[in-house]
Amino acid sequence: MDNAIVVRAARTWWAGGSPYDDPHFLYLPSAVLAAAPQVLLPPVALRVLVPLAVTGCLVAGWACALRLHRVPLRSRLAVLGLGASAVCFAPFGHLVLLGNWTATAAPALPSALLPASRGRWAGAGAVIGAAIALKPLLAPMALLFLFARQWRGLAALVLARCDPADPGPDLALSGTGAPPGLPGRGHPVCPDRHRRGPLRPPPPASHRARFRRRPATGARGRPGGRRLMDGPVPLRNTSF
Repeated sequence: MDNAIVVRAARTWWAGGSPYDDPHFLYLPSAVLAAAPQVLLPPVALRVLVPLAVTGCLVAGWACALRLHRVPLRSRLAVLGLGASAVCFAPFGHLVLLGNWTATAAPALPSALLPASRGRWAGAGAVIGAAIALKPLLAPMALLFLFARQWRGLAALVLARCDPADPGPDLALSGTGAPPGLPGRGHPVCPDRHRRGPLRPPPPASHRARFRRRPATGARGRPGGRRLMDGPVPLRNTSF
């Protein structure tokens, strides 16, 4: 299940590890916080609640799309369209079975276009930003605010994405992704699955002494002065 990957990453983070140790986890750090409540639930409950939540997201997205086009929710198109999508549209069933987080974009897109069509761009930006925090599927929607020159909506999108509860780079790039107070912090973590280990300790004094330069010696092995080839420097200095 797609949701199982995020929950497994949340459990790793909860235990003090890095969620990016799993090469299948390709979400933003804020998705770990969103999946953290599922860590407290048993797997049997998740097998029931996750498909219901995905189905609810798809139904909400269909309802928002009908409202965007001013189609009554009790019309034949609303009922038959939803039923046909659930029975004949294969991606509908795949999202429900896999628990794919792409279902969060289904209600987010029409829910953002609805206030945008009425001139409330700030609310639309907040909805898109929250959806990007879960899964960056709607990130290209930022171009809509840019081309429309709706700077308030674009600012709301950025602020909703960078909320204070988001661990941000502290979870993704520093430490091991563990929250403060949990073990496992101290080594930098790279999201590209290449972890750098701890720094090597300096070599002991015996190894350093082996590579130390020896003083110049005379013909009999006694410490002597400079050789003839080292003489031009002091002679050059005394000539002035």
